[in-house]
Amino acid sequence: MSITRRDFLKYCFVAAGALGLTGALLVKLKTLIAQKETKLSKFIWLNGAACTGCTISLANTINYTSIQDLLVKWKDIESIFPTGKSNGPMDLVFIETLSSAAGARAIDAAFGLLTSGERFGLCLEGAIQTADNGRFCTIWKVHKEHATLAPGSFVWAPADRQLIKVPNDTTESIKVVNEIVLTSNRTTGGIIELHTGSVLKAGSNLTNGTWVEKQADRATLIAKGYGFNADNKISANGGATSLDITLTGRIELAAGTLLFLSSRISSGSLVLSVADRIALGGVYVTAPRLKTGMTRTILEDITLAGTVMIAANSKLITGTVLKTGSWVESAVDRTAIGGSYDSDNKIQSGNVTLGSTRTFNGRVKALKGSTLLAWDVDKANYLYNSNDGDRAFMDEVLNFAISDNCAAVFAVGTCASYGGIPAAKGSVTGARGLISTGSISGGYTTVNTQGYWDWLLANCKITQAQWAALMSKTVCVPGCPPHPDWIVGTIIHWLNIGEAPVMDEFHRPSSYYGEYQLSYYQRYLCADCIWRVNDSTQATNDIHGNAQMSKSGRTIGNSPKLYSYKYDSSYEGCLGILGCKGRKTMADCSYRRWNGDGTTYGGVSWCVQTRAGCHGCTEPRFPDGWGKFFTYK
Repeated sequence: MSITRRDFLKYCFVAAGALGLTGALLVKLKTLIAQKETKLSKFIWLNGAACTGCTISLANTINYTSIQDLLVKWKDIESIFPTGKSNGPMDLVFIETLSSAAGARAIDAAFGLLTSGERFGLCLEGAIQTADNGRFCTIWKVHKEHATLAPGSFVWAPADRQLIKVPNDTTESIKVVNEIVLTSNRTTGGIIELHTGSVLKAGSNLTNGTWVEKQADRATLIAKGYGFNADNKISANGGATSLDITLTGRIELAAGTLLFLSSRISSGSLVLSVADRIALGGVYVTAPRLKTGMTRTILEDITLAGTVMIAANSKLITGTVLKTGSWVESAVDRTAIGGSYDSDNKIQSGNVTLGSTRTFNGRVKALKGSTLLAWDVDKANYLYNSNDGDRAFMDEVLNFAISDNCAAVFAVGTCASYGGIPAAKGSVTGARGLISTGSISGGYTTVNTQGYWDWLLANCKITQAQWAALMSKTVCVPGCPPHPDWIVGTIIHWLNIGEAPVMDEFHRPSSYYGEYQLSYYQRYLCADCIWRVNDSTQATNDIHGNAQMSKSGRTIGNSPKLYSYKYDSSYEGCLGILGCKGRKTMADCSYRRWNGDGTTYGGVSWCVQTRAGCHGCTEPRFPDGWGKFFTYK
């Protein structure tokens, strides 16, 4: 009988409880089976009303894997940092505290994944605050449109090229190093931009569409019978020139122009056609020009350190500022953006600020000091829509989670799962987790927090079918914060199996939250708590079977006397009488423990072992439904 790797792993995970396999052993099993099948899986991690403790817990992972081996694409940097390691299985595209990218680039990466159609997992940290349309928690401004530079644009300053991400070798060598003197007549096959000092010998013939920068050069040509349109391009051919013309500015020769013998092309001129460069000879160097098909998206606002020649079909965003002296080629563009222009179509009498986003018909020469804005804010009809484009956390949770390519939603921490501390009594923010708690009484106050998915359905923000889809792919990893193993192990399960693990009614993975602080090896209440009995001969085991004892070396105690002798080591007994919630809390802290130093040993301690007691932070009733953290008489 044949069995697929996927089916075999799925069987192992489902049977973990019966077999007594820990998550760590399953991860090691998976590694052995799939050493050559490493596959990056993408995730987006969004933070709402939270303390960032869950992110810190993720970063402290050590038992299953280290954070670097979980996330780093080792093979991609092998040439500069050889390790021999495989790429980490988790490609964390966006997380506000750990992303390598920052600002608009990081946000753009998140939205790029959302719109790519590629499957991803969504991790949420923190409660979703829904009061006042979500304005208590906004997480970013989101663009409607990015500014773009079209192919053919020139970015001359190195600092600008670095920000716009223009490679230094963007095109073939096109810039003339030393003056070229024509040894024969040449009809141009492509565009040649002649710079100041170039000479058109008598007999040269300029074709329609040739652009002439300076009024003085246009006047000379008009005297010879040429005509110009509003964009300073030749619209009426005057025929072959009868006299030599030495240029006082630039001329962009259109294809088909006849350059007569002994015409001179000055240093710095640009010859775009390969055929023309071969025919003309000379020495050329590269110029920072975007190649054909190379469009650059501007991902952060830039105040230009030098001149940028922006090609036609580039897009500039509302609020972009063009400095006085900048050139706008097309009359249509000049009319659209407004401003005052001289005879050479250069901005005069003050800067021009774009009042709306525009894709330009012609070129724009933006001078040093001009400001190119990266993106226009999205003011679409979201649940919360601020005037400045801030996007509410609750909006983006729904935006990403409801996407067809969002394969799973992980509520990391009790706040994201059930509301947690942000949803405690007295909160006015409407904080809630993804899953409803149901009515829970018996503590400080009755807990009955409606989950975000149920809230959306009740308020007609989503359909019944959408609600069912969201519920089916939601996995809760509660804890304040959760143990690193719970976070990483749950995510790795999804990476291996491709679907949610076995869960309880509150969407918690049974492999971590299936028992009341109960050992997988000893099936009785608080079996792995070193304070569970008053017998100094009994020790307990950690996740790897290592014996654990109290710090004093004793497990003796007299619990009733803890009221009076809570700090006396001779009374180290059960803390239930002081308010410990361990006997009613679903989690495996007592044998997994925290702050391990590798994969050989379990953690060194947990809340009860430090004599702080368990506060029941993995339960939906936390914190209000438990009553006091500590009980004293």
